[in-house]
Amino acid sequence: MIVELARETLFKSLERKVVPFQGQLHLTEKCNLECMHCYRIGLPVGGEMKTHEWIRILHEIHAEGTVNLTFSGGEPLVHPGWRDIIRETARLKFQYEIFQNGTILKDDDIVFLKEHDIKELHFSIHGVGDVHDRFVKMKGAFLKAMPKVKRTVDAGIKTVVKMSVMQSTFESIGALGDLCREAGAIFAPSYHITARHVGGNNDFLSDRLTPAQIRECEQKYTEWTGRPELSSDCIDVEHPEMCNMGWARFAVGPLGDLYPCSQVPESVGNIRHTPFQEVWRHSQRLNEIRMNKGKELKTCSSCSLQSACKFRCMGQFMQATGHYDRPDPNHCAIAAAWLTQDAVIDGNFIRGVE
Repeated sequence: MIVELARETLFKSLERKVVPFQGQLHLTEKCNLECMHCYRIGLPVGGEMKTHEWIRILHEIHAEGTVNLTFSGGEPLVHPGWRDIIRETARLKFQYEIFQNGTILKDDDIVFLKEHDIKELHFSIHGVGDVHDRFVKMKGAFLKAMPKVKRTVDAGIKTVVKMSVMQSTFESIGALGDLCREAGAIFAPSYHITARHVGGNNDFLSDRLTPAQIRECEQKYTEWTGRPELSSDCIDVEHPEMCNMGWARFAVGPLGDLYPCSQVPESVGNIRHTPFQEVWRHSQRLNEIRMNKGKELKTCSSCSLQSACKFRCMGQFMQATGHYDRPDPNHCAIAAAWLTQDAVIDGNFIRGVE
């Protein structure tokens, strides 16, 4: 008898067998926008994998059991062979979604994606009108992108508008939420802004929300989005612990580098000239990282914020602190804000505001 398994149950089962269930493929680092918050700005551009190389990789990950794919960038639609890559993705019956900014998406692209069974199409839109344009550094970007949201919805594609909420975009949350509901799109604002993979250019982080603004987001989330409120509470397993990156998820960069997940800046091998199976199964560094799964985060073991903290992203820890087991101070500040405590970052630690 075949038993239908809940997605989470299935995922855990595949994870135990180290099946690469879901992957994120960054087709290119090239982009026609310069979004203020983008954590990939500064990564090398040029020499990126050709269409036939991506198609080979699709077959290799398919053979290893990958089911879900996310295509991203950069701007993935900049890649000259993106349609051929998507055509093969659909032929292999992957479930897939695309993250893109809406400014170069054409009407016939929407038709193409519908015909090729896209699961979700995501738009990066960070405010209304000039707020968005300033954030992405392109005049007229909002007027290019927002009408495509409605056309995508009308085509019958599940459409998600992702907004990065920072002080410079905060004023636009409610208005953008209204436009998304009118269009029939899912509105997904987030204030979890992370450091860049390439260090030394993180001045934009000073534009993160204040504790008071974070609390307002939590209080008004349902009003803004029309969806259930955010859950800031977290009952951890037994103690804060290292995540499962590299067990059932992975990411591939445009030069062929394999990462344990999309948030990790450390490559564990390259699959441009080495088969995916070989790197996934036998990379010494990847297996070292895997061994940390479930290991207690001793830095957090006596923290008073545990009752609210729900951050366990080792990749973001590494981006912010250079260590997989040392929390991102901004995560601590957000957890403090949830507990109605204001906090400031002092080095790599959080201290309360008297």
